[in-house]
Amino acid sequence: MSRLERNRKNLELSEIRIASQENQRPWLESVDFKSAEEQKIFDVILALQLNPTSINTNIFPLLKLSTDLKSGIREEGLEASKARELNKLSATQLKLNEAQARKIRVQLAQRVIQERLSLSQTKALVKETLSQYKSANISSNENKKIIRTVKTIHSINFEEFHHNQLEEVRQALQSKLQEIDKIIELSNRS
Repeated sequence: MSRLERNRKNLELSEIRIASQENQRPWLESVDFKSAEEQKIFDVILALQLNPTSINTNIFPLLKLSTDLKSGIREEGLEASKARELNKLSATQLKLNEAQARKIRVQLAQRVIQERLSLSQTKALVKETLSQYKSANISSNENKKIIRTVKTIHSINFEEFHHNQLEEVRQALQSKLQEIDKIIELSNRS
């Protein structure tokens, strides 16, 4: 499709698509296809009077879906548009390994099928799931930061400080302890 656009042949697609096969043949031969397979694919698409741009946009990306979602489409009737949304739940996006991401995708695909969720509901479900895992990763990073901070405080050798430096540290720590006490008190009220 990109090559057709560069050569401005894409402008002829709407007319060629509805033309007879006899009229399509010379056009197909005039296009600079990289391989015979490309030409055969176009031949089939045009013979069915399908729009190659639409096929390129909507169908070919389905070939890149994860195997579990392709299986859901073939075997369980998962709609392609919903599968594309569920495919956003990749290991990279979830910051998990592929087996864990696949398990989440399969569970959510089953839910989409069983509850007959609409595309907008599926999009919301995917968005919610992604935000859950991103916030879990943020919490994990915050926990690591807290652990590092506590270790740093424990590792300080106060014997090396001068008297006035120790007073400054004491004041800073007392201020932070008061702040912590207020936060704890507020959370206990909730």
